[in-house]
Amino acid sequence: MQFTPAEAKALTERAMSKAMAKQIRPIIGQIFPLEGAADAHRAIEARDVIGKTLLVI
Repeated sequence: MQFTPAEAKALTERAMSKAMAKQIRPIIGQIFPLEGAADAHRAIEARDVIGKTLLVI
């Protein structure tokens, strides 16, 4: 799906507003220590993760 720059901006503003109001939250699929960044990238590339992948410092 392609959005015009104006549509993308409006959708981003709406999503950020809802996130700030705690109406939506990201789904955290996996958490890796910073030292495991290579493992995190491999998991993302292999599509082994549902949701977001976080690196913890």
